[in-house]
Amino acid sequence: MNAKQVYERVCLVANIGERQFFDRLNDTIISLGASYGETPKLLWEAGEGGEYPKGQWVKSLSDELCLLPLYHASLSDNILYLSGAGEAFGQEFLRKSREAWLTYWNRDAKGRTIKGKDGGVCVRQRCNC
Repeated sequence: MNAKQVYERVCLVANIGERQFFDRLNDTIISLGASYGETPKLLWEAGEGGEYPKGQWVKSLSDELCLLPLYHASLSDNILYLSGAGEAFGQEFLRKSREAWLTYWNRDAKGRTIKGKDGGVCVRQRCNC
């Protein structure tokens, strides 16, 4: 997906300028990186050499996004939230980005389990550790 597709989704709800869009899109990408970038393969698409980017700065509507595809749906929600379209968009951003991360985490886990705080074993999404 490129930045223009995200911009068109945002403009269906709120009319914002391109400069504002880029500022808010880049803030959103930074936010996702801070929340889910600890394991790069769960957030970023690998480059040609198999390396993962440390971040991305979008400058043009034709720029391709390096985020994994499931995160794309959350981008417009956070941009709308930052544009003052309502608290519901902020909550949707958090929900969609968390769901995307959990999906990629589950794919990467391949049946492995994690140990909970009390020594119990929690499995995949059901973990409340």
